[in-house]
Amino acid sequence: MSAEEFLRSTPQEIAWKLEAYNETRNEQIALNWQLGQLIGYAFHDPKHYPALSKFIHEKANVNDEEMRRQAANIGLRIPD
Repeated sequence: MSAEEFLRSTPQEIAWKLEAYNETRNEQIALNWQLGQLIGYAFHDPKHYPALSKFIHEKANVNDEEMRRQAANIGLRIPD
């Protein structure tokens, strides 16, 4: 938002934009936390999650969506 847009905005519009921004950030934080849990499962407890561990070690670049998909495929419950 430019300075000019900010000055034209009402306090309510600014509050809505901040609320939307905060919701988006909170969703991203939750997804990052889940991804961290999955990586932790794969590296710190590979004997209980061998399929996930093997998947991570075989692929050099695993994106977040692939990681979640693979966890779902092996029936791993992603923590909330």
